[in-house]
Amino acid sequence: MSTIIIQMQGGLVQDVFVSGKGAPNLVYVVDEDVEDIDDECLTRYETESGSHEAVIHTDSVKPLPLNCDMDKAVKAFESKESK
Repeated sequence: MSTIIIQMQGGLVQDVFVSGKGAPNLVYVVDEDVEDIDDECLTRYETESGSHEAVIHTDSVKPLPLNCDMDKAVKAFESKESK
């Protein structure tokens, strides 16, 4: 199974990564906007440029329900892109 990693900063998605092979079954959301976050919620790690911290939580990967709002939005975007 693979894992999707979503990197966020300031409430915006900065990057999306996939780790492993096969269908994804887990999502890690790594939010680097840690202002006013309780210390026990932080995950600290070291980057090449020094230490860093983020709020990280997991969620499962769910199939997109047919005809839900998100499905309609994606279909509209794909239709627009194919023209």
